[in-house]
Amino acid sequence: MKRTIITLSMFLFSVTCSANNSDLTSIMKSCLYQKSLSEKIKYTIIKTDEIITDDNYRSLGEATYVNYKGHDIGYAESKSKRVIFYNKNIFPLDHAITVDTGLPIKGGVKDIEYLLSKWAAISIKK
Repeated sequence: MKRTIITLSMFLFSVTCSANNSDLTSIMKSCLYQKSLSEKIKYTIIKTDEIITDDNYRSLGEATYVNYKGHDIGYAESKSKRVIFYNKNIFPLDHAITVDTGLPIKGGVKDIEYLLSKWAAISIKK
């Protein structure tokens, strides 16, 4: 089963990886706890100390992002939309869903404060 995942703070979005349901649970928990909680999961912090801003990034609106391994990853907002982007992939926040984790987190994605967000790449070790 092909799943896609990008992490931003406590919300899951997409980057491609293959995972079964058990792996997805480990990925989700690693995202929420901001560390690997399984030997199968590699959790890599994406440093955000060199932030780039753009008033109209790829016509998505005002963007804040970093370059991670040659790819732009960040957040953009205009009057009509808010998106997370990675490389050429765009993930509208109005399509995001709240995942039941058993933790006391309520509601969906409201606002994203890029400078306070934690960014990470999560992959499954083979």
